[in-house]
Amino acid sequence: MEGERESAPFAADSNKGSYQEQVGKESEDAGRTMKSTSIETPTEEGQGEVLSTVNQGTAEEVSTPSDGINGETSTTAGSSWREKIMNHPYVIQGSGTLRQAAGTFQDKLQPLVNHPYIQKSTEAVSSTVQPWVDRGAKTVQSGHETVRKAINREAGYEPKRFVPFGAGVIGILLLCILIAGWGSGERGSKYGVDISKIVADRIQLPDGRYVAYCEWGATNDTAQHSVLVLHDFLSSRLAGIPGVSEKLLVTYGVRLVSYDRPGFGQSDPHPHRSFNSSAEDMVRIADALNLGQKFWVLAFSGGGPHAWAALKYIPERLAGVVMIAPAGNPYAKNMTIEETKELWGTLPRTQKNMFRLARYFPSLLPNFLKKTVKKINVIMRSMKKIVSEKDRALLAQDTFGAAWETHMRESVRQGSSKPLAEELNLLVHDWGFKLTDMHPKPVRQSFFQRVLFLFRRPVLPVFTGPIHIFQGTDDKLQPAAANDYAKRLLPEVQYHKLDGEGHYSWFCYCDACHRELFKTLFGEVEGLDELENPLEVVKSAATETLTPSESEGNSNTATEAVKSITTEQETTPAEAEVSAGEL
Repeated sequence: MEGERESAPFAADSNKGSYQEQVGKESEDAGRTMKSTSIETPTEEGQGEVLSTVNQGTAEEVSTPSDGINGETSTTAGSSWREKIMNHPYVIQGSGTLRQAAGTFQDKLQPLVNHPYIQKSTEAVSSTVQPWVDRGAKTVQSGHETVRKAINREAGYEPKRFVPFGAGVIGILLLCILIAGWGSGERGSKYGVDISKIVADRIQLPDGRYVAYCEWGATNDTAQHSVLVLHDFLSSRLAGIPGVSEKLLVTYGVRLVSYDRPGFGQSDPHPHRSFNSSAEDMVRIADALNLGQKFWVLAFSGGGPHAWAALKYIPERLAGVVMIAPAGNPYAKNMTIEETKELWGTLPRTQKNMFRLARYFPSLLPNFLKKTVKKINVIMRSMKKIVSEKDRALLAQDTFGAAWETHMRESVRQGSSKPLAEELNLLVHDWGFKLTDMHPKPVRQSFFQRVLFLFRRPVLPVFTGPIHIFQGTDDKLQPAAANDYAKRLLPEVQYHKLDGEGHYSWFCYCDACHRELFKTLFGEVEGLDELENPLEVVKSAATETLTPSESEGNSNTATEAVKSITTEQETTPAEAEVSAGEL
């Protein structure tokens, strides 16, 4: 009975199988013999025994795995469904596609792996690094054994062996520190600049923000001309007109005021900066410092767009505008193809990348500019490589270098890259106005348009004062194409091209250039003394970076530089205006 009960399930399966076989036998041959299948059941020792059950001429052997051991588990039923899945057309097609893709990737990667440069590089790196790795491994292993013996006080422990291990650990730590310091690129101030002790004078604007400013020249009572200076992109209020003589300012009666734009230096940031808000800040600063009803705006490089904004939004408060190498929008829509090619062909690669990032990915710009805030020395070194020869000679002088580093460090004093990102975003996107808006041409209006004019927004007044642009022909940072474009749109602009001058050489630490600038803006004045030994100043500037032998061999070059500057000093304002009109 027990044997019948045990064989009942198997017999049922056998009956089901025999019924299917009988149907097949009716259509085909009835004399087919069925294969026997064995059932393997585990024993207590992990070995299997085969139970055979025969029903209607059919035998099945089923193998079941032993409990707790790795036995053979090959079964007819298990293999059948696996074979069906593996033989499915979709599975076959998918596996073939994967094998083909893997082969194609390997074929494409193999030439790169077998390239001579890759193999040489791999061999060079391996030959260089492997000895150090082996030495490091031996040192660590030796130190480990020494420490173990010292802790366990085993025989053979020698204290002197612990010394190389300790020295090696200290050496590795020092090497990591040096690598980290070298990677940062910032090893302190090159000229010993310390801005922590600089405390700015500040005024509070009506919206509660504080603005830092500096002041030079004539007092409020004696001033004949008030000039508001707009600093460069990576600069601050401390720059003003770099190297300008206090005596020259007093003689011309110029009250020079420079301020930090929002977020720069010691000025509070503005939550919603725009060119319109920048012009409004100029009016508020002028009123707070009593600069008068009308004042001049002087902008250098990155301050140029803000000067154009002043011409657009506050023309009634301006006595005149002068811009030295002003930055322009490289994506201006009304630039010609030639102007665009010349502009982008002259810009350094770093500036191109920043402009493109600010134009298309403005949200990534603050993170990109974080290194600018932390690595002033690196920025100074990179700038020296891309400027013109005349600028490079000026940057090599300690007087200019120390002042330049001070201005740059003060500009990022707050440690945030957001103000720099805001400046770039304002520059490369729509300004909110066009240069042609400065002098709109009169348009004939019909009677219907005149009636509608009563319901239009009020039109801002038009600036009719002087606009001067000074641009060096050898400027590598701000190409002349941008200002050629401005002159084309605004013929009224007095455009002064400076032959052979770079970005900094004419505006910074050049007393003769400052005199020429003031003479162009304000005319001749009495009581202005001549330069103190101007030839000696030029000679020292031209030969300062040369060795004694090079100085003797380049005496003719210094003489030519003296002659060129002397010729510039003899140019009259009338000749300058004529040349500007011809351009």
